[in-house]
Amino acid sequence: MGVFLLFLRFFEAFLLYVFLIVIFYYLWKFFSQSTPKQLGSTNSIITFGILDSEAKIHHLKEFKIETIKIGRGSQCDLILNDPSVSGRHATISYTDEQWWIEDEGSRNGTYLNNNKLTNPTILVNEDMIRFGDERIKIIL
Repeated sequence: MGVFLLFLRFFEAFLLYVFLIVIFYYLWKFFSQSTPKQLGSTNSIITFGILDSEAKIHHLKEFKIETIKIGRGSQCDLILNDPSVSGRHATISYTDEQWWIEDEGSRNGTYLNNNKLTNPTILVNEDMIRFGDERIKIIL
């Protein structure tokens, strides 16, 4: 009988540890998926200020969709008619309450604030993006 009670105590302790591990795992999973919000990115509306050669906004284009394809091709949401822009140059998407930009293997690269993109990157208000020779300003 004593061995049986000892076994029950060990089994009870084992179940308690498993329960705690499961609780900590789900708490870790919940908090590791949440990301800090960037200033100005609390909604899924983004506006592009298309810049002229003097870096002045000459045209505004607003989007309310979550994925924006940018390029010279007719399948793109924002079409930039410039030979330095690839057919499908870059993608801007709204994920986890933030706007992200990613180059799509373009010929002349995508530059965010004069830095060439190599990975998906978070956009913030007033970021400057260059697609080939075309430049836009982000307005969130």
